[in-house]
Amino acid sequence: MISKENHKKHGNVARPNLGYFGRNEVSLLGTSCDEVQRIVAIIRSLFKDADIAFVDMDHAESFENIEGTHLQKRGNHFQISLNGFGNEYEQRILLSQSDMILVNGNHFDAKSQIVICNPEKEKSLRKRGEQLTNVRALVLEEGQSEVPEYVRDLIPNYSDLPIINLSELTLPKDFFQKEFLQPLPLKALILAGGRSTRMGEDKAAIKHHGKEQFLHLKEMLDNLSIENYVSCRSDQANFYLEKGCNVITDSVANLGPLGGIVSAFMQFPDNPWLVIACDIPLLDKSVLAELLQARNQYKTATCFKSPFDGLPEPLISIWEPKSYVRIMESIAQGYNCPRKVLINTESMIIECTQPEKLMNVNTPSDLLGLAK
Repeated sequence: MISKENHKKHGNVARPNLGYFGRNEVSLLGTSCDEVQRIVAIIRSLFKDADIAFVDMDHAESFENIEGTHLQKRGNHFQISLNGFGNEYEQRILLSQSDMILVNGNHFDAKSQIVICNPEKEKSLRKRGEQLTNVRALVLEEGQSEVPEYVRDLIPNYSDLPIINLSELTLPKDFFQKEFLQPLPLKALILAGGRSTRMGEDKAAIKHHGKEQFLHLKEMLDNLSIENYVSCRSDQANFYLEKGCNVITDSVANLGPLGGIVSAFMQFPDNPWLVIACDIPLLDKSVLAELLQARNQYKTATCFKSPFDGLPEPLISIWEPKSYVRIMESIAQGYNCPRKVLINTESMIIECTQPEKLMNVNTPSDLLGLAK
C-alpha cells in the first residue's frame, strides 16, 4: 500500500506569478470603452520598446461572428480581441511574450486594477465591485479634485492609493515602471552539468585562476551581489553542496545546457537568469559588466555576438522570464539547442569589446593554446 502522506503524484514545478492572461496584467475600469482605449494608447506611448498587450472585446461589426480570438500585432504591441475565447491556459500562452497586459475591465477581469473615476459610469463600476480585489491606483478626470464618494464606498483603502490626474493627458511613467514592469532580481546559473568528454576531465574543476573554475565564477558573482546556483546532474549535487554552492539539478535529462536553463526556470520562473558556462576561462567582471549594462528586459534574452561565427552566444547571456515559454516551445518542436532559441526569438545581441575573452576551452589542445 502506498502511503498518502509520503506519496506525491506530481513533481515540483514552481508556478509563475500569472493572472488570467499572463504576467503584469491590470484592468482599467470605471469609465467608457473609448476612454479605456485612449488611456491604453497613452500608456503604450510611454514604453515604445515594450510589448504591451491590450485585451478587449472586439467592437468591430466585421468581427461579430468570429469565434475564438482575434489577435493583431501593431508595431511592438499586441491587441487581442476576444469573442467566445478559450480558457486561461490558452490566453496565457498567447500572451506569454507580453511585458504588460492592459485589460478592458468593462468586459474582463484581471488580477490587479486601475479605477478611473468617471461619475457617468458609477452604476457600471458598482456592478463590478467584486472585481476590485487589488486596486493599484485611482485616476481623476478633468475637473475632479478629489475621489468621488461612490469610489470611496467601493474602495475603503482609497486614501492609501496613488492618485493619477488624467487632465494633463499624460500618465506617470515611473508609476507603471515600478508597479508593472520592474523585473525581479537577477539570479545566476553556472553551467557545470556537462560530461566534458572532449576535454577528458571535468571542465568546471580545472584551476584556471588558482581555484576550480566553478568556484572562481561563484566568487565573481558573489562580489557582484548576484545570487548564484550551480547547474549540475543529480549525481554531482553533493559535491557542489559540500563546496558551499547553491545547486539546481537537472529536472529534464539529456538536454544539455538547455536542460539546465529550463530546470532553473522550473524552480524560479519569475526571475531573469544570467547564464554562464564553465568553459570560458577568460571571462571576467568587465565582460559581465558589458552584458549587464546592455541588458534589455523586453527581449527574450540579451547575449553577445560570437566573435567566431557571428551567431548569438547563449551561454554568456541573460535569459528573461518570457524566454521560459520559448524554451519549452523549442523542446516541443524537437530542438535542444539554446542558440536556436535565441536565433528564432527577439533577442538583444551585442558586440563584446573584448571578444578574445569569449573563447571556449573544450579540448586539451584548447587548454594548451590558452597556456601559451
